[in-house]
Amino acid sequence: MVENKIIQLALLESMVAQPCIDLFCPSKVQSFVRDGAQVVVALDDGRELTAELLVGADGARSAVRELAGIGWQREDYAQKGLVCVVRTELPHQATAWQRFMPSGPLAFLPLSDPHYSSIVWTLPADRADVRVKQDDAQFKAALSDALGNRLGMVEVVGARGAFPLVGSHAERYVEEGIALIGDAAHTIHPLAGQGVNLGIKDAAELAQQLIAAKGHLGNRKTLRRYERARKGDNHLTQKTMEGFRLLFGNNSQPLQLIRNSGLSLANHLPLVKNTLVRQAMGV
Repeated sequence: MVENKIIQLALLESMVAQPCIDLFCPSKVQSFVRDGAQVVVALDDGRELTAELLVGADGARSAVRELAGIGWQREDYAQKGLVCVVRTELPHQATAWQRFMPSGPLAFLPLSDPHYSSIVWTLPADRADVRVKQDDAQFKAALSDALGNRLGMVEVVGARGAFPLVGSHAERYVEEGIALIGDAAHTIHPLAGQGVNLGIKDAAELAQQLIAAKGHLGNRKTLRRYERARKGDNHLTQKTMEGFRLLFGNNSQPLQLIRNSGLSLANHLPLVKNTLVRQAMGV
Protein backbone atom coordinates (compact mmCIF):
# COMPACT_ATOMS: atom_id res chain seq x y z
CA MET A 1 0.00 0.00 0.00
CA VAL A 2 1.14 3.55 -0.78
CA GLU A 3 0.22 6.56 1.36
CA ASN A 4 -2.53 8.72 -0.10
CA LYS A 5 -0.38 11.87 -0.06
CA ILE A 6 2.33 10.13 -2.11
CA ILE A 7 -0.20 9.07 -4.76
CA GLN A 8 -1.61 12.59 -4.86
CA LEU A 9 1.86 14.10 -5.26
CA ALA A 10 2.72 11.69 -8.08
CA LEU A 11 -0.51 12.52 -9.91
CA LEU A 12 0.06 16.24 -9.44
CA GLU A 13 3.61 16.01 -10.78
CA SER A 14 2.36 14.02 -13.76
CA MET A 15 -0.30 16.63 -14.55
CA VAL A 16 2.16 19.51 -14.27
CA ALA A 17 4.45 17.73 -16.75
CA GLN A 18 1.70 17.43 -19.40
CA PRO A 19 1.72 20.36 -21.87
CA CYS A 20 -1.96 19.81 -22.68
CA ILE A 21 -3.12 20.28 -19.06
CA ASP A 22 -3.70 23.67 -17.45
CA LEU A 23 -3.76 23.54 -13.66
CA PHE A 24 -5.90 26.03 -11.72
CA CYS A 25 -5.10 25.39 -8.08
CA PRO A 26 -6.41 25.96 -5.44
CA SER A 27 -9.37 27.43 -7.37
CA LYS A 28 -12.83 25.96 -6.80
CA VAL A 29 -15.96 25.72 -8.93
CA GLN A 30 -18.38 28.45 -7.88
CA SER A 31 -21.06 27.96 -10.53
CA PHE A 32 -21.59 26.70 -14.06
CA VAL A 33 -24.11 27.09 -16.88
CA ARG A 34 -24.71 25.16 -20.07
CA ASP A 35 -24.27 27.18 -23.22
CA GLY A 36 -25.35 25.00 -26.11
CA ALA A 37 -22.90 22.11 -26.32
CA GLN A 38 -20.50 23.76 -23.87
CA VAL A 39 -20.28 24.10 -20.10
CA VAL A 40 -19.14 27.50 -18.85
CA VAL A 41 -17.56 27.21 -15.39
CA ALA A 42 -17.04 30.17 -13.06
CA LEU A 43 -14.19 29.77 -10.57
CA ASP A 44 -14.05 31.41 -7.16
CA ASP A 45 -11.09 33.53 -8.28
CA GLY A 46 -13.18 35.22 -10.98
CA ARG A 47 -11.91 33.27 -13.98
CA GLU A 48 -14.18 31.42 -16.42
CA LEU A 49 -13.48 28.17 -18.24
CA THR A 50 -15.37 26.64 -21.16
CA ALA A 51 -15.39 22.91 -21.93
CA GLU A 52 -17.46 20.14 -23.47
CA LEU A 53 -17.42 18.15 -20.23
CA LEU A 54 -17.20 19.03 -16.53
CA VAL A 55 -16.10 16.07 -14.37
CA GLY A 56 -17.00 16.28 -10.69
CA ALA A 57 -14.15 14.56 -8.85
CA ASP A 58 -14.41 16.89 -5.88
CA GLY A 59 -15.23 14.51 -3.05
CA ALA A 60 -18.25 13.59 -0.97
CA ARG A 61 -19.26 17.25 -0.55
CA SER A 62 -19.10 17.74 -4.30
CA ALA A 63 -19.94 21.28 -5.41
CA VAL A 64 -20.41 20.00 -8.97
CA ARG A 65 -23.03 17.48 -7.82
CA GLU A 66 -24.90 20.07 -5.75
CA LEU A 67 -24.82 22.70 -8.50
CA ALA A 68 -26.11 20.11 -10.98
CA GLY A 69 -29.03 19.34 -8.64
CA ILE A 70 -28.23 15.63 -8.52
CA GLY A 71 -29.85 13.86 -5.55
CA TRP A 72 -27.73 12.20 -2.86
CA GLN A 73 -28.84 9.25 -0.73
CA ARG A 74 -26.91 9.22 2.54
CA GLU A 75 -26.72 6.92 5.58
CA ASP A 76 -24.85 8.11 8.67
CA TYR A 77 -23.18 5.22 10.52
CA ALA A 78 -22.71 7.32 13.71
CA GLN A 79 -19.04 6.33 13.55
CA LYS A 80 -15.75 7.99 12.72
CA GLY A 81 -12.62 6.59 11.17
CA LEU A 82 -9.52 7.52 13.15
CA VAL A 83 -6.48 7.59 10.87
CA CYS A 84 -2.74 7.98 11.36
CA VAL A 85 0.59 6.43 10.43
CA VAL A 86 2.41 4.20 12.91
CA ARG A 87 5.79 2.52 13.18
CA THR A 88 5.80 -1.03 14.55
CA GLU A 89 8.63 -2.92 16.23
CA LEU A 90 8.06 -6.00 14.06
CA PRO A 91 7.80 -5.83 10.24
CA HIS A 92 4.31 -6.08 8.79
CA GLN A 93 5.49 -8.58 6.12
CA ALA A 94 3.36 -6.78 3.50
CA THR A 95 0.28 -8.06 5.32
CA ALA A 96 -2.85 -6.12 6.21
CA TRP A 97 -4.12 -6.81 9.73
CA GLN A 98 -7.66 -6.22 10.87
CA ARG A 99 -9.03 -6.85 14.34
CA PHE A 100 -12.77 -6.81 14.97
CA MET A 101 -13.80 -5.44 18.34
CA PRO A 102 -17.15 -4.50 19.90
CA SER A 103 -16.43 -0.80 19.30
CA GLY A 104 -15.47 -1.35 15.66
CA PRO A 105 -12.67 -2.79 13.50
CA LEU A 106 -9.04 -1.69 13.69
CA ALA A 107 -7.15 -2.04 10.41
CA PHE A 108 -3.38 -1.91 9.91
CA LEU A 109 -2.60 -1.32 6.22
CA PRO A 110 1.05 -1.94 5.24
CA LEU A 111 3.09 0.86 3.66
CA SER A 112 6.22 0.46 1.53
CA ASP A 113 8.52 0.61 4.58
CA PRO A 114 8.24 -2.80 6.35
CA HIS A 115 7.86 -1.12 9.74
CA TYR A 116 5.29 1.52 8.77
CA SER A 117 1.53 1.08 8.49
CA SER A 118 -1.46 3.31 8.02
CA ILE A 119 -4.27 2.61 10.47
CA VAL A 120 -8.01 3.09 10.21
CA TRP A 121 -9.73 2.62 13.56
CA THR A 122 -13.52 2.62 13.36
CA LEU A 123 -15.07 3.94 16.57
CA PRO A 124 -18.31 5.51 17.79
CA ALA A 125 -18.06 9.20 16.90
CA ASP A 126 -17.70 10.46 20.48
CA ARG A 127 -15.03 7.88 21.32
CA ALA A 128 -13.04 8.71 18.20
CA ASP A 129 -12.99 12.38 19.22
CA VAL A 130 -11.60 11.37 22.62
CA ARG A 131 -8.85 9.26 21.02
CA VAL A 132 -7.80 12.11 18.74
CA LYS A 133 -7.40 14.45 21.72
CA GLN A 134 -5.41 11.99 23.86
CA ASP A 135 -1.70 12.63 24.34
CA ASP A 136 0.69 10.32 22.48
CA ALA A 137 1.37 8.08 25.48
CA GLN A 138 -2.33 7.48 26.18
CA PHE A 139 -3.13 6.82 22.53
CA LYS A 140 -0.13 4.53 22.12
CA ALA A 141 -1.27 2.47 25.13
CA ALA A 142 -4.83 2.20 23.80
CA LEU A 143 -3.62 1.25 20.33
CA SER A 144 -1.17 -1.38 21.60
CA ASP A 145 -3.90 -2.88 23.77
CA ALA A 146 -6.35 -2.99 20.85
CA LEU A 147 -3.79 -4.62 18.54
CA GLY A 148 -2.73 -7.13 21.15
CA ASN A 149 1.00 -6.49 20.54
CA ARG A 150 0.83 -8.58 17.36
CA LEU A 151 3.41 -6.30 15.74
CA GLY A 152 5.35 -5.48 18.88
CA MET A 153 5.71 -1.97 20.25
CA VAL A 154 3.83 0.72 18.33
CA GLU A 155 4.98 4.31 17.81
CA VAL A 156 2.60 6.94 16.43
CA VAL A 157 4.13 8.95 13.57
CA GLY A 158 2.62 12.34 12.74
CA ALA A 159 -0.83 13.72 13.43
CA ARG A 160 -4.06 11.87 14.07
CA GLY A 161 -7.36 12.73 12.43
CA ALA A 162 -10.94 11.46 12.40
CA PHE A 163 -13.60 11.70 9.71
CA PRO A 164 -17.33 10.80 9.80
CA LEU A 165 -18.26 7.46 8.24
CA VAL A 166 -21.24 7.57 5.92
CA GLY A 167 -22.53 5.50 3.06
CA SER A 168 -23.89 7.54 0.16
CA HIS A 169 -24.76 7.24 -3.49
CA ALA A 170 -25.72 9.79 -6.14
CA GLU A 171 -29.09 9.17 -7.77
CA ARG A 172 -27.34 9.48 -11.13
CA TYR A 173 -23.76 9.94 -12.21
CA VAL A 174 -24.24 11.96 -15.39
CA GLU A 175 -26.13 14.69 -17.15
CA GLU A 176 -25.49 16.38 -20.47
CA GLY A 177 -21.98 17.79 -20.12
CA ILE A 178 -21.58 16.58 -16.51
CA ALA A 179 -20.06 13.39 -15.01
CA LEU A 180 -19.40 12.41 -11.40
CA ILE A 181 -16.63 10.04 -10.33
CA GLY A 182 -15.19 8.76 -7.05
CA ASP A 183 -16.51 10.10 -3.77
CA ALA A 184 -18.54 12.72 -5.63
CA ALA A 185 -20.67 9.80 -6.88
CA HIS A 186 -20.47 7.34 -3.98
CA THR A 187 -18.89 6.71 -0.58
CA ILE A 188 -18.62 3.43 1.30
CA HIS A 189 -17.61 2.20 4.73
CA PRO A 190 -13.78 1.90 4.83
CA LEU A 191 -13.96 -1.64 6.26
CA ALA A 192 -12.01 -3.13 3.35
CA GLY A 193 -10.36 0.02 2.01
CA GLN A 194 -12.23 -0.05 -1.31
CA GLY A 195 -13.13 3.64 -1.69
CA VAL A 196 -10.00 4.66 -3.60
CA ASN A 197 -10.12 1.55 -5.79
CA LEU A 198 -13.68 2.34 -6.85
CA GLY A 199 -12.75 5.92 -7.67
CA ILE A 200 -9.82 4.82 -9.83
CA LYS A 201 -12.06 2.35 -11.65
CA ASP A 202 -14.59 5.15 -12.27
CA ALA A 203 -11.89 7.38 -13.77
CA ALA A 204 -10.52 4.58 -15.96
CA GLU A 205 -13.97 3.62 -17.27
CA LEU A 206 -14.92 7.23 -18.03
CA ALA A 207 -11.63 7.73 -19.90
CA GLN A 208 -12.22 4.57 -21.95
CA GLN A 209 -15.74 5.65 -22.90
CA LEU A 210 -14.58 9.13 -23.92
CA ILE A 211 -11.76 7.70 -26.06
CA ALA A 212 -14.15 5.24 -27.73
CA ALA A 213 -16.76 7.93 -28.41
CA LYS A 214 -14.49 9.99 -30.71
CA GLY A 215 -17.02 12.80 -30.65
CA HIS A 216 -18.47 15.41 -28.33
CA LEU A 217 -17.20 14.58 -24.84
CA GLY A 218 -20.34 15.78 -23.05
CA ASN A 219 -22.78 13.67 -25.06
CA ARG A 220 -25.31 12.15 -22.66
CA LYS A 221 -25.37 8.79 -24.46
CA THR A 222 -21.61 8.46 -24.08
CA LEU A 223 -21.74 9.42 -20.43
CA ARG A 224 -24.62 7.02 -19.77
CA ARG A 225 -22.44 4.15 -20.98
CA TYR A 226 -19.95 5.09 -18.28
CA GLU A 227 -22.72 5.22 -15.68
CA ARG A 228 -24.11 1.82 -16.64
CA ALA A 229 -20.64 0.28 -16.51
CA ARG A 230 -19.84 1.57 -13.02
CA LYS A 231 -23.00 2.14 -11.00
CA GLY A 232 -23.86 -1.53 -10.50
CA ASP A 233 -20.35 -2.46 -9.32
CA ASN A 234 -20.23 0.51 -6.95
CA HIS A 235 -23.66 -0.30 -5.53
CA LEU A 236 -22.77 -3.98 -5.03
CA THR A 237 -19.51 -3.11 -3.26
CA GLN A 238 -21.31 -0.58 -1.07
CA LYS A 239 -23.95 -3.10 0.01
CA THR A 240 -21.31 -5.79 0.56
CA MET A 241 -19.38 -3.48 2.89
CA GLU A 242 -22.58 -2.63 4.76
CA GLY A 243 -23.23 -6.35 5.17
CA PHE A 244 -19.72 -6.90 6.51
CA ARG A 245 -20.16 -3.97 8.87
CA LEU A 246 -23.32 -5.47 10.32
CA LEU A 247 -21.88 -8.99 10.43
CA PHE A 248 -18.60 -8.08 12.12
CA GLY A 249 -20.09 -5.38 14.31
CA ASN A 250 -22.39 -7.83 16.07
CA ASN A 251 -20.99 -10.02 18.85
CA SER A 252 -23.81 -12.52 19.21
CA GLN A 253 -22.56 -16.10 19.45
CA PRO A 254 -24.52 -17.41 16.42
CA LEU A 255 -23.16 -14.64 14.18
CA GLN A 256 -19.62 -15.20 15.47
CA LEU A 257 -19.94 -18.88 14.56
CA ILE A 258 -21.29 -18.09 11.08
CA ARG A 259 -18.61 -15.53 10.21
CA ASN A 260 -15.73 -17.59 11.64
CA SER A 261 -16.89 -20.69 9.77
CA GLY A 262 -17.36 -18.67 6.59
CA LEU A 263 -13.88 -17.16 6.74
CA SER A 264 -12.32 -20.54 7.51
CA LEU A 265 -14.15 -22.13 4.58
CA ALA A 266 -13.12 -19.34 2.20
CA ASN A 267 -9.50 -19.72 3.31
CA HIS A 268 -9.55 -23.39 2.28
CA LEU A 269 -11.22 -22.83 -1.11
CA PRO A 270 -8.60 -21.39 -3.52
CA LEU A 271 -11.15 -20.17 -6.08
CA VAL A 272 -13.20 -18.29 -3.48
CA LYS A 273 -10.09 -17.00 -1.70
CA ASN A 274 -8.48 -15.73 -4.92
CA THR A 275 -11.73 -14.05 -5.97
CA LEU A 276 -11.94 -12.23 -2.64
CA VAL A 277 -8.28 -11.20 -2.85
CA ARG A 278 -8.74 -9.83 -6.38
CA GLN A 279 -11.83 -7.93 -5.29
CA ALA A 280 -9.95 -6.46 -2.33
CA MET A 281 -7.16 -5.37 -4.69
CA GLY A 282 -9.68 -3.68 -6.96
CA VAL A 283 -8.87 -5.81 -10.01
